[in-house]
Amino acid sequence: MKEGRLFTPEAIFQLGTVEEAGNVVERDLEVGYKNRVYILSVGTQNYLDALRSYNQRFSPEEQLDDNLLVMPTVNDLNLVFRTLRSMDFEAIAPYLVEQDLDG
Repeated sequence: MKEGRLFTPEAIFQLGTVEEAGNVVERDLEVGYKNRVYILSVGTQNYLDALRSYNQRFSPEEQLDDNLLVMPTVNDLNLVFRTLRSMDFEAIAPYLVEQDLDG
């Protein structure tokens, strides 16, 4: 099996979190990677399931974005950063949303 390229961001900053019962279940991150800026959302499977269930009551245009990278836990920010840096870029790429800084 061929090894992928490791995800090696220049910078990662936290933008916001969602908490349930005192635990962080979702984090929005700003990621600098290869001279571009991206938003990356990470969350637990339970959070993603709840979000998808919540979205069912709305039309597709009104639904909240559920494009997030699932992790077993996102409560510890340093662990999230370490986990991201140990992953292959190909595994993270579908979840990166490029930001247009010129517009």
